[in-house]
Amino acid sequence: MVVLARLLTPEAFGQYQLVMSLVFIFSVFVDWGVSNSLPRYLAEFRGHDKTKVRSALLVGLCIKLLALILGGLILITIKEPLGAWFKLDSIEHLLPLGLLILVGLSLTEFLFKLSEGFQLFRIIPVATFIKNTGDLVLSLGLILLGYGVAGALLGKFAATLIAVVIGLTWLIRSAFLAYPATGTKSSALWRRILTYGSWLVVIDLADRVLLYSDRLLINYFLGAEMVGLYSVPARVAVLSQLVGLSVASVVGPAMGKDPEGSRQILKTGLRFLLAFYALCAVLILGLGDRIILVLFGDHYAGSIPILRVYAGILPLLGLSPVFSLVLNYRGAAKHRIIFIGLATSITVVGNLILIPWIGILGSAVAMGLGQLMYVVGQGLYCSRMESLESFWPALLGKVLLISLCSWFAIWMVRTITADSFLVWGVGGVVAIGNVAALFIWGVIRPYELLRLLPKWSTRSRG
Repeated sequence: MVVLARLLTPEAFGQYQLVMSLVFIFSVFVDWGVSNSLPRYLAEFRGHDKTKVRSALLVGLCIKLLALILGGLILITIKEPLGAWFKLDSIEHLLPLGLLILVGLSLTEFLFKLSEGFQLFRIIPVATFIKNTGDLVLSLGLILLGYGVAGALLGKFAATLIAVVIGLTWLIRSAFLAYPATGTKSSALWRRILTYGSWLVVIDLADRVLLYSDRLLINYFLGAEMVGLYSVPARVAVLSQLVGLSVASVVGPAMGKDPEGSRQILKTGLRFLLAFYALCAVLILGLGDRIILVLFGDHYAGSIPILRVYAGILPLLGLSPVFSLVLNYRGAAKHRIIFIGLATSITVVGNLILIPWIGILGSAVAMGLGQLMYVVGQGLYCSRMESLESFWPALLGKVLLISLCSWFAIWMVRTITADSFLVWGVGGVVAIGNVAALFIWGVIRPYELLRLLPKWSTRSRG
């Protein structure tokens, strides 16, 4: 993202982000919830009835294929009215490439989720590294050859195809062939996976609208250049979710397989994520302006206020994947609908009101309000279900106190001097002191963090 933003103008980067926002929103329609519903049943069957694993996998693959075909036809049909509704004239020529990326990313996500269900954790970082490296190299080369935004999108599509081939090969060898074929009837599996997937597709659609509709509305009111300025801090925040997603990929399947025995892993994951994202928020609040100018250049100076607003959202974005996956794997996904529905409504309405009033800053505020509703709602429900009510007060108090002291130290130095070397040095010292305080006060416990490390196995564990 840093390379693309520096090579492209804010307007061109905004066009790229508009295409990718449409891809992420409409990926729901070429999946129909199977990427999240199937892993839940795979984790359950692996723990209780291994004879159903291969049948469930075959049913899930069939549903995925049908969703890709039907969803793709629907999107081709509505492409023109979609462009008229959201004033997408500037990216109309890029939408066919967006459709190709949609298929590739959807398959990649599906294979990664299956790997989580089988707890084949080695495949995820390997395939992700290859995909991201290929994306960077191919996109960079095509942009330098003069293909601009189209080159960046074509590079991403080629990289996703590589990840799909790797993921599919590994999954067949390490998961599908590891379970014997049985005579299990698949009709009940079709019904169970589709029913649970139907709940999840509503949630997934609302979640994508919550995270990506802001770019479409900013483009509608302010144009693609403002989308580019907004997308830099927004993408930084969304990419920061990777740490939360990594922890959730361990905690979620464990809770689905053995809820009682895995509750301590859940607590450890929540403590670590809250401490990690609180530290990130402190560093962004103290050094956010310098981070933007160093990484992205002076063209993106208008992104600095947005990044500071997003700093307050980071802990919410980090905890959200854990709550979501725990509820999914525990069979309580339908109870998430009310939370995601309220959060999405708050975000969309907030964007419609605040963007014409205070510009892209209003979109960041609306996102914060929506995320607050979503994460607090899910967190309270998950805490009640897993008996975590007494877990939060002391943890929140300790993390908040440490974070305030850390931020105050950076603020004091910045009021005294503007020397970049000294400011960056103090930021590093504050980060080390923050982590030390978390260890000393027992917020992070090193011996417990080992539980969050996946057991790297090339074969599915029974």
